[in-house]
Amino acid sequence: MNKFIPLSSLKDTTGIVELCNKAGEPVVVNRNGELKLVIMTKDIFNEYFRIRKANGELDIEKEYFGTNIQNIETEAIMIRELKNPAEIVKLCESANKPFPIIRNGYDELYVMSYREYMRRKALIMLVKKTF
Repeated sequence: MNKFIPLSSLKDTTGIVELCNKAGEPVVVNRNGELKLVIMTKDIFNEYFRIRKANGELDIEKEYFGTNIQNIETEAIMIRELKNPAEIVKLCESANKPFPIIRNGYDELYVMSYREYMRRKALIMLVKKTF
């Protein structure tokens, strides 16, 4: 069962990191009752939500969805600097990919739109059923 939190909770980065670590599963962020974002620890993201080939290797082409791999670090820094949680929603929904949240120099968490989360979850289930 996923944990649900309001969008305003994103302002407390320390609390979010602690919550994600305690939950041990993705945390869903809602705004006015609408599911907007999913935040998870780096370990959960790497284990369950990276897009992989049938042999278990990372599928770089599908993982980065046509984005320039050099820009990933820049985008991670951008999201760290966002002060308004609504901006995070707008960025994630427009990009349709996960973003690392950099805190104290480390990417402790990943955030993605709820739509991207569901897309990845469906893709992973499809791959598991196929093999």
